[in-house]
Amino acid sequence: MKPAGILLFCVVMVCSILTACGGKADYSEVIEVNEQYILLLESYVSQLDQAGDATDVADAMHELADGLEEIMPKMKELMGKYPELKNADQQPERVREMTEKAAEVAQQFLGSMSKVMPYMQDPEVQEAQARIGAVWQKS
Repeated sequence: MKPAGILLFCVVMVCSILTACGGKADYSEVIEVNEQYILLLESYVSQLDQAGDATDVADAMHELADGLEEIMPKMKELMGKYPELKNADQQPERVREMTEKAAEVAQQFLGSMSKVMPYMQDPEVQEAQARIGAVWQKS
């Protein structure tokens, strides 16, 4: 999956989960998982900003894949647990804030792709990219 496709999927997942938080249910686990997801993406962007070579880029990508392997099943489970996630009309303020933060991080994520592009022919980076794609395919 291409980076823009991955990002789009991430944003859709985060926004879908975040929109579930209207109503009377306790969605603290939804908020917690999405905070973890946002922190993971922020860490990835930061690592890419500091990357000096293909190994640094591949390491950042592998760390992202590690985090996604942990978080994506939780996100998928929450989507099933809270089918009302698709109703965006009644978002509490905390959820709206997280949705905005997720959108900001998504933009940073897209911007960070420029750091990856010079190294896309490197075997380590290609392997890491394939691993991220495999994680998304499982989700």
